[in-house]
Amino acid sequence: MDKTKKNLGSAEGSLIAIIDIGTTFIRMIIAERQLDGEVRILEKTTQSVAIGRDIVAKKRISARTVEQCIGALESYQRLLVEYGLTAADVRAVAPSVVREADNWEICFDRLSNATGFAFRLLDPGQVGYYYHLAFKSMIGGGGLKKAKTLCAKSAD
Repeated sequence: MDKTKKNLGSAEGSLIAIIDIGTTFIRMIIAERQLDGEVRILEKTTQSVAIGRDIVAKKRISARTVEQCIGALESYQRLLVEYGLTAADVRAVAPSVVREADNWEICFDRLSNATGFAFRLLDPGQVGYYYHLAFKSMIGGGGLKKAKTLCAKSAD
C-alpha cells in the first residue's frame, strides 16, 4: 500500500470521497478537506455505464448494466482502500431520474449489498444546486475563463 496516500488525511486534513452514479457515468472523487477549509482533489475517476439507455429503451436497468456498475464500484473500492477509506466514509448519490426504471429499488439494493455503499437519491433541485456549486467554483478558480466549451441544459 502506498503510505503517502494512506497518511494524507491525518495531519493535513480529513479525506472525503463522493461517488455519483449518473445515467451515463459513475464518477468518484477523493479529496482532502484541508485545515484552512480548502478542498484539494486527490483522485478523480469516471467509468461509462448504460443506466440511462436502459431506462429509455426498456424502463428497466438490465442485469448486465447492474453488473457493470458493480465492477466499476469494486474498482473504486480498491482505490478507496489505498487512502484508508471504507464504504462508510463515502457519500454515494444518484439522480432521482433512476426512479423511472421499474426495477430501480432492486438494482440499488444489489449495488449496496455488493459494495456496502449506501446510496442517496438526489431530487432535481439538489442536482441543480450541486451543479451551481461546481460552476461557481470553476468561475472562482478561473476555470471558465480558460475553458473552450461550455455545456448547458435548457428547459424543454
